[in-house]
Amino acid sequence: MKIPVKGTAEAQRREKMAQHACPIPDAVVSCLRRKLGNNRYAAWFSDVVVIASDSGKVTLSAGTRFRSDRINSNYDVDLVQAWQTLDPEIHRVTAIASLPRPQDERTAASSN
Repeated sequence: MKIPVKGTAEAQRREKMAQHACPIPDAVVSCLRRKLGNNRYAAWFSDVVVIASDSGKVTLSAGTRFRSDRINSNYDVDLVQAWQTLDPEIHRVTAIASLPRPQDERTAASSN
């Protein structure tokens, strides 16, 4: 997955979603802490925010690509189960990397 470069449609979509970011609901946090333990939760989810929720799908912003990939591969089932405590219709929870910081954009653009 390439990091979106500022000005692209993908970057604009993520910027718009990030403007509406909110913390993970307390009920979901509590469920994840019970299941994963405080240390593992803090290591992987402490700065994760919700950026979209629609039609049974929740999208999280997880900071880095490494973190989003790890969350998606290792905690996908745990996330869906935790979110279903709030809404049984949730069937998918996906973490994405945040937009790159300005100094990262030059690096992303030069690697294209």
